Amino acid sequence: MPKLLNIRVNTSEVEMNYTFNAGSRARILFDQVVQTIGLRESWYFGLQYHDPTTNQPVWIQLDKKVLMWCRHGGPNDLLLHLVSLLCCLQISNQTNVRGGNVTLNLRVRLFPVDVNEELIMDITQKCFFQQMLESITKDEIFCSAETCVLLGSYASQAMLGPFEEETHKPGYLPLKKLLPQRVLSQYNLTKEQWAERVSNWHRELQDMSREEARMEYLRLCQDLEMFGVTYFSIKNRRGTNLWLGIDTGGLNIYEQDNKLTPKIGFPWTEIRIINYRDKKLIIKPRDHKAPDFVCFASQAWVNKQILELCIGNQQLYVKRHNPDTAEIQQMKVKAKENQNARIAERTRLRNERQRRTEAEEEKKRIEREQVELEQRLKEIEQETERTKRELVEEAKRARELQLESERARKESSRLEEQKRKAERQCTELELIAEERKKGKEELEEEIARHTAQIVSLLDIQREKQEAAEVWQHKASIATEELEKAQKELTARSHSSPPCSPHHSPEGLFYHSPDRSPHHSPDRSPYRSPDRSPHRSPNRSPHGSPDHSPHRSPDRSPHRSPDRSPHRSPDRSPHRSPERSPHRSPERSLRWSPHHSNSHSGSSSQSFNGAEEAFEREEKTWGDGQLEMEDLQINGEEEMRVTEVEKNERIRQQLLALSAELALSRNSSHLTNLDNAHEEALKKGQDKYKTLQRIRQGNTRQRMDEFESL
Repeated sequence: MPKLLNIRVNTSEVEMNYTFNAGSRARILFDQVVQTIGLRESWYFGLQYHDPTTNQPVWIQLDKKVLMWCRHGGPNDLLLHLVSLLCCLQISNQTNVRGGNVTLNLRVRLFPVDVNEELIMDITQKCFFQQMLESITKDEIFCSAETCVLLGSYASQAMLGPFEEETHKPGYLPLKKLLPQRVLSQYNLTKEQWAERVSNWHRELQDMSREEARMEYLRLCQDLEMFGVTYFSIKNRRGTNLWLGIDTGGLNIYEQDNKLTPKIGFPWTEIRIINYRDKKLIIKPRDHKAPDFVCFASQAWVNKQILELCIGNQQLYVKRHNPDTAEIQQMKVKAKENQNARIAERTRLRNERQRRTEAEEEKKRIEREQVELEQRLKEIEQETERTKRELVEEAKRARELQLESERARKESSRLEEQKRKAERQCTELELIAEERKKGKEELEEEIARHTAQIVSLLDIQREKQEAAEVWQHKASIATEELEKAQKELTARSHSSPPCSPHHSPEGLFYHSPDRSPHHSPDRSPYRSPDRSPHRSPNRSPHGSPDHSPHRSPDRSPHRSPDRSPHRSPDRSPHRSPERSPHRSPERSLRWSPHHSNSHSGSSSQSFNGAEEAFEREEKTWGDGQLEMEDLQINGEEEMRVTEVEKNERIRQQLLALSAELALSRNSSHLTNLDNAHEEALKKGQDKYKTLQRIRQGNTRQRMDEFESL
């Protein structure tokens, strides 16, 4: 009777129980699982169990039978070896195999290069999404804090749908399923603050469906350095502990403390043969001049796992570059139809939602108009009542005005009579005023005549007084002159002998025109033709000659014609302002721009020389970069760019969030991977740039570099 096992298979959403024949192949179980959940892209997946003896996950060989791995012995021995089966995960400690329970996990084994192009079916995308979300939250794949928040918003959109204020109250986000514990412990932020940051980005994804959010999540995940990489611990010939990473592009070598940045890379196009002998793994490159790649694993079964994983990735690599099969084309057509149906449904729902919104707005508008009309009707009724009251008041006022008009007519007759009386009185008063005006004019003429007589008398009196003052002044002057002459005569008679006939008194008052006391002995009536009649600049302000010690002693009024009044600077002690050694401000200002221009000219020449040198150096860099590009392997994976670089809005948001989180970071909780990530960011490196760098050069050079690690 065949041995039966109760097997539980865990998928991303459900758990399935099977009763499996131990003598059957594992592929039968795998086909049943993928058929149950409708998974057609089964080449990405495999069955995995956790080996308790090594505490590591092990992939099941689907083409092997269970009984081939069983050895004869008791039930306990059978259970022990069933643990080592590639189709078992955990077996309970029971003595009967028939009642044993085995737990397996359906996991992604192989990864695509571009999830947007290669993941076709929705169930495949969903399985990838669930596994990536689990790997990030369990910190199996390293992710920075700001990227975790961004991925958390897309995961919220994929799991909970668009954000709604009525439904999504504070605390609706399951942070344990969105963010890894490492990120939560590295920053001094509460769970509410983390939830607020994720929720803010969740609000911005209103128009995105759940399927689009899942694909956006996977597109961001594929740019992570550890996405799709399976690590195995190895050693080189020198015994250095290293990591061998296997991914869709080839094999990469990592240092023991850094799983993010590989040191050496070997793409699948350079690998010819992969083989192992016991713990020794041998990889033969296509370059026959390069030596074999040799490394050592801890156990032989690790090399077997490496070989199977390499075979699967290389087959998928070849399949990716071959034309699509009929099955894949059918799946793509079906996926396209489903996508179009979802787009049409989403468009219909959006239009329906828009029509409903417009209908609600129209209803609200009609209700507002109805309320406004009712209010307007009330206002009209009130206006009508007010108009009626005003009409009654107007009629009453009209009667009062009629009575008032009668009284006014009577009063007008009375006033007319009084007006006639007043006019008669005015006529009489005008006659009286005319008589008084005539008398007033006669009186004014009399007053004017007497005033003119008084004015003429006053003029005559003033003239007489002025004449008297003139004569009095003349008399006083004559008296003073007479007294002065007498005093001079008296003084002359007492101080000198009697006058001779030759000395007349008039000689005392004679002054020679040529001997004026104010006449300078060095002055000559002769003037030089070139001297100006105006005061020379060397003369004093009072008109006297300038007797300054600076004046030249040989200066003569009679200078020779060849002596110019403008002296040269080296011979004249008085230099003109233009020739002064102390330059004027204007002179300095005129000289300073020339001086500064000379310096600026030399500076500009130096700057132009430096700029030309920089251009020559930049051209040299460009030539070196072209030479390096010629050495690069133009693989499709190395030439890609990350999704963050494609989307400027997301890049700016990540930079802003990174700067905000840096203020609350606890540096003591940073891991080696955090430090490696920070160092890569400072160097401007990402996943694809690193792959370009480590795959440069020939195979032999990289083999030698591996042996030297």
